[in-house]
Formats: sequence, structure tokens, C-alpha cells
Amino acid sequence: MKAVRTLKAQVASQAGFSLIELMIVVAIIGILASIAVPNFQKFQRKAKQGEAKGYMSAIYTGEKSFLAEWSTYTASTKGIGFAVDANQGCYRAGFAAAPAAIVQAGVTAGDNFSEVPVGGAKTGCTIPAAVTGAVAPGLLTFTAAASGTIGGAVQDDWTINDAKTLSNLNIGL
Repeated sequence: MKAVRTLKAQVASQAGFSLIELMIVVAIIGILASIAVPNFQKFQRKAKQGEAKGYMSAIYTGEKSFLAEWSTYTASTKGIGFAVDANQGCYRAGFAAAPAAIVQAGVTAGDNFSEVPVGGAKTGCTIPAAVTGAVAPGLLTFTAAASGTIGGAVQDDWTINDAKTLSNLNIGL
């Protein structure tokens, strides 16, 4: 009977983790987190860039349709039937401004030239004040743009032109 009591006493005195063991576990978790968090942020930025690519594709398709019907491009987002998704987004998309003289069918002075998300920016995003897209004189070429700040302070800028050249102006985001 006495041997059973001493065995229980020895087991009870060795229960739990020491402070050193807990500190080692916390250090390992910290090292793993320092590796995982930047990768997670990179994948988040890439996912948000899909929004800009979708906008550029929609503007390109709208411009080609407008060209087929009116034999000209337009700087009006409403003229091509483009509108930013009603959900909150990260990008402003469209054209910088209207051409000097708006003399096109289907385009009025009140049309939007640079669309922004209706509900404001998503968490972690900032909508810039303007985009750089333009329609050339004579309306025979166009360059549409999308801009947004998607994590960090760097603005992410995309463009597409009438030759369907999609470009990210900030390599490495």
C-alpha cells in the first residue's frame, strides 16, 4: 500500500509543463506566424487585383461593342454600360475625364467617366481620387484604368487599351 502512495506522489509532482517548455512553444508559434502573415497578405492583394482585372475586361468589352455600333470609342462609362459592382470594392475604374467636346451619340455631359464602388471601400482599401485612363482625340483609341490602394500605402494601378493590352503599372504587388 505504501508503494502505491509514493508512486502517486511522484506522478503528481511531475504534472504539467515547465516554463521553459511553454516559452519554446510560444517562440515556435511566433516564428511560424512571422512566415505565414506576409504570405497571407500577398495572397489577399492578389485576390483584390482580380477585381481590377474584371473591371478592365468589362470596359474593354463595352468599348468594342460601342465601336461596332457607333464607329468610335467613348470615354463615358455609362455609354458602354459599365458600372462598378454595388458591393464595396477596392478600385476606381474608368477614364480620367470626358473628352473636351462630347459630341457622341449616347453620351451626355452628366455621364460618369470614373466609377467608384457604391458602398465605399472594403476594409483595408482606399479609393484614389482619380484614374489615368483616356480616350484619344478622334476617339479611335482608348486606355481605361483602375486604381486602388490594397494593403499598405502603395497604390495599385492597372490599364487596358484598345489592343487588349492589360498592364499593372506597379510590378511586385
